[in-house]
Amino acid sequence: MKKIRVRYVQEAGTWWAYSNDLPNWSAAAAGFDELRRLVLEAVQLFGGRAAELVEVGAPSERSSRGAASSRRRAPRRKPGSVG
Repeated sequence: MKKIRVRYVQEAGTWWAYSNDLPNWSAAAAGFDELRRLVLEAVQLFGGRAAELVEVGAPSERSSRGAASSRRRAPRRKPGSVG
C-alpha cells in the first residue's frame, strides 16, 4: 500500500497543504474542511484507491498530540464516477 504523507499549515487565516510524495502539488483554502476535501481528491487521483493518507498538522492533532500524524485511507469511489 502506497503511503502519502500530507502536511497541513495554517498561516494568516488560510490553510494550505503540501506533500513530498506528490511532486509539484500543493493546495490552499480558507477553511480546513475545504482543504481536506482537496487533499482527499489529490490522494485518490495520484495514489489510487489503495493509498494510505498520513496527515500531519491537522487541527485535531494540534490540540491533542502536537505534531503527531494520523493515518486514513482515501475514500473509495464507484467505478466510472467522476469528481
